[in-house]
Amino acid sequence: MENAKIILDFLRFSEKLKTQKRDNLLSDGNRESVADHSWHLALMALVVSPHLESSVDLLKVFKMILIHDLPEAEIGDIPFSKSVQNPALKKEKDDQEKSEIGKIKNMVRGDLGKEIYE
Repeated sequence: MENAKIILDFLRFSEKLKTQKRDNLLSDGNRESVADHSWHLALMALVVSPHLESSVDLLKVFKMILIHDLPEAEIGDIPFSKSVQNPALKKEKDDQEKSEIGKIKNMVRGDLGKEIYE
């Protein structure tokens, strides 16, 4: 029963990615959500991977795609284009993301929490 609660709490937390907006615009002019971004990135990986010169571990790629923006559920999106131009903002973003992924690790617990963190 405790595992079910942990899973449900994590899924509720991760759902926030559906409402976090990014600076990127969709073809209809609306801003994409972080979840939109993750889904499209996963789809790109799926269709591009067969055409790469070297094979990739697609499961590992999908896991990385699903996890890479999880901290943004709490801290929001800080666009790469802005952080790369501002070293102080990049450090703040990196510090916030590291702190938040640590919280997520503790939320999920066990081997999966460790895998998410790493």
